[in-house]
Order: sequence, then C-alpha cells, then structure tokens
Amino acid sequence: MKLLIADDEYLIREALAARLKKGNYEFEQIFFAGSGLEAWHIIEEMRPDIVITDVRMEYITGLELIQRCRMQNIQTSFIVVSGFAEFEYMQTALENDVCAYLLKPITQEKLFSAVNKAINKQNESTRLSKALLENEQLNLANLLMKCRQDIISETEYGKLLVYLGAETDFEFLCAAVHVSTYRHDRYASVEDVYRSMEQQLSARMPVLSKILPYKRAQNGFFLLMGTQLNEKETVIHSVWQDIVQRIKNSGAIVSVGLSKPEKVIDSGFMLSAEKALNQRYERGIGSVYSCRAIRESADIAQILDVPSFADRVKGKEGEEAAAEFEKLVVKLYPHIYNLDFLFQYLYDLMIELGFNPNKQFWKDYIEKKSWTYCANLSEILKSIREELEKSCHRIHAEGLPLSERVKLFIREHYREDLSLSILANQFHLNPRYFASIFKKDEGLSPTDYLTQVRIEAACRELETTDVPASEISVMIGYDDPRYFYKVFKKKLGVTPKEYRQKQL
Repeated sequence: MKLLIADDEYLIREALAARLKKGNYEFEQIFFAGSGLEAWHIIEEMRPDIVITDVRMEYITGLELIQRCRMQNIQTSFIVVSGFAEFEYMQTALENDVCAYLLKPITQEKLFSAVNKAINKQNESTRLSKALLENEQLNLANLLMKCRQDIISETEYGKLLVYLGAETDFEFLCAAVHVSTYRHDRYASVEDVYRSMEQQLSARMPVLSKILPYKRAQNGFFLLMGTQLNEKETVIHSVWQDIVQRIKNSGAIVSVGLSKPEKVIDSGFMLSAEKALNQRYERGIGSVYSCRAIRESADIAQILDVPSFADRVKGKEGEEAAAEFEKLVVKLYPHIYNLDFLFQYLYDLMIELGFNPNKQFWKDYIEKKSWTYCANLSEILKSIREELEKSCHRIHAEGLPLSERVKLFIREHYREDLSLSILANQFHLNPRYFASIFKKDEGLSPTDYLTQVRIEAACRELETTDVPASEISVMIGYDDPRYFYKVFKKKLGVTPKEYRQKQL
C-alpha cells in the first residue's frame, strides 16, 4: 500500500512518519505534502491508498481534498487530523466517509487504530472491486454466449453494449487469436501474451479494442469497436500483422483470424473469426487471416471410396483400425475446410463400419471445438489418437458377466443422464433385482459405481485442464454444480478448487 501524509508543518509530518515506523507497517511508498495543492498533485499521479491530512492547509483544505477525490471517484481512504473540534468540520468529514477524525495532540494508540481501520477498509474495497470485476466478466461472458446462440433480448443487448463501452452507432470486428507456443522466460502465461497484445493494440489500433472473456486458455477473442470500420479494415489488418510479428520476435507464436466489420454482434460474428483462424491448419501458424479468404469444403463422396476403405479396416480393430482412420483424416484434411464436419463424418463412419465410438467424447470434441487448441494436423491427430483407438474396438460383451457389462456401459455413457431405473431398463431387469446382483458382485451399488466413474473423470479434468469446476460438473453428467461440489467433497474430502490447487 502507498501512504500520503499531508500537513503544512514539517515537524508534524516527520513525527507521524516516525510513529508509523514503530507500528511495523509495510507501506510500499510514503509521500509527503506541505500543502493541499501539492497533496492533490501527488494523489492524481501516484494514487496513494491512504491519506493522512490536516484540515487547514494552503490553497486546498484537507476537506476540499477529500471532496475532490470523491467527485472523481478516487478510492482513497482518508484520516483527518485537526487542531479544531468544531462540529462542522467533523460533520463534513463524516459525510465524506473518512476513516477517522483525530484531534491534535494525537496519541500513538489512536493513530494506529485509525491506520488499521484505513488498511482494512482498503483491503475490503480491493476485494469488492475484484468481485465486481469478476461478476462483470461473468455477465459479459453470459451475454456473449446468448449472442452466439441468437437468444439475446433487446434489453440484454443494450446491457452488452454498456459492458463493452460501445456506442449504438459502433460497428464491430472480431479477432480470434490462437497462441501456439510462447517462451516461458518471456511470458508468465498465455494470458500474459494476451495482455502484451492488448497494450500494443491500445497504443496503435485506430479503433477501441477489448479482450473478451473466453474459457479456453490457448484461444482468445479481441473485439474491435468504432465507426466506419470498413474504411479502416486494411489498416486494422496491417496493425495486426505487425503485432503478430513483434510478439513472434519476443518469443510467442500467435495466429489471428479476422471477421468482417458487422453492425451487430450475433451468432455468426465470432464464428466467422474462428473460421478465418482455422486457415492456419492449411496455410501455417504465426500469421493473420481474413474471413474473406475462406474456401468451401469439397464433397467427401468425390474423394473417398467408402467400400474400399471398409475393406481395409475389415477384421481390424484397436490400434490397427485407428491407424487407418488417421490416414483417412490426413487424406481428407486438405479438402475439408469445416473440420467440425470432418470429425462428425469420422464418428458416423465408425458407427457405420461396426465400431463403438464414445458418443459423448466425439460430441464434446466437435461442439466444444477441442481441435482449435491445436496448431497443426499433427497436434490434431495427437489429440484424438487415444480416443480413436478406444473407438475402434468392437465390443464383444455378450459373454461377459452382467456386472462387467454394466461397468462397461457406465464407463461409456457416464456423461449422460443415468439413474438406477435407466440402467436396469438397459439390461431388461427389475431395478431392485438389478441393483442387488451388481452389489453382490462389485460390493457397491450401480449408482455408487457411476458416481465413482464421474469423480474419476472430474479429477482428470481438474488435473489436466483449466476448465471451471462448474463446467466440469456438466461435462461429467451433473446438471447442478452445487450437487457436484457436495458429492466431490464427500468422496475426496476437499472441494474441486482445493483438489486442483494440490495438483499445482
């Protein structure tokens, strides 16, 4: 924290500072002012957290100093020192929410009490400001999600513009950004790369810019706002190119996809920037791509001979079959711009050829665009290789005991809405009889086993991703995050947040 002592008497300033040293307060900096005007200049430039000020000073009084800060929303805690006990001084000070009004001579006990109160007030204010910022970011993220789903109301859209600081006549341009790699001795995190880009954008971009809240660390969005963006589009593209090159020179490889200028933020707005960014898969990483250069996907039927492919995977499964599907991805990749479509086709083809792909994994991979984390085709294949091998196993469960078939089914479908009755119906048994057989073989009920599998999956996500626990709860089959937290704490003795922190 930073402290300012303002008093027109030098000896009083020094005496207050000497007393505070006895209190072992760890102030980052202590400033001194001999007049109200000097104090005001220090407050404007240095923004001290706490100000100890005399009431009567030259040019600007202590009370006028406080009122100026309040009018300009400068969140400084004040301690007023005075040789006067007039009611009007104290009343004015109290009306301006000062921490304490101390009459000279000041005892050390009263000074320490006032400073402690001011420190606590600043700490509480900092916590509140942080909470408000987090709440604003959450509200902004929710409104942006509604825009992407085209379900935002006119009132909500108005709130969105307020959060963004946008005028009603503004146009918008979206930049989707992917950080492939960065030097850890230059940048502390991916977010640090974004902050560096934001600083350069603020200084050089001919329009306003803002980082949008997004849940994937490697992928981010910048919003550019202003009037007549069409006329500035060439300049915007040029500035982005230069920033990407500067970031590259400082140790980070970044790719940027730019949308066209739009009058409204809707479902196609961020999507067009993402599609532009996807050009890095075919044109290479570390550059800026425009959505105006997006090409259309070719017809798979003209590229792939499905019967011939079916013959190649006939009799194969596991690693062998997965290798054939990898070759298929490599073959189709240059011709299919829409990679969501490619992975959906891959999933459907596995089912058609008698394999058993995990529906929830491929659904999540496609809908959550997990492949956008990757920088090239090699990384895409690496991200799906393990699941591809699992998907390419044909399940021969007929000869297995009931409990093994149930466990296999639960591990395949734990992300779905499962209950004892749903599980029992799956195996055409009465729920009570079904539960008794499973518990006899496994030592726990089917629903307890389901919980165990879900908690294991949650732990994997907490260990390997930055996805919020509330979203993980939905991913593993719990609609209510609060219930998930309760179950997790009961099973492991710690909250999801505490568990993740222990893995660091």
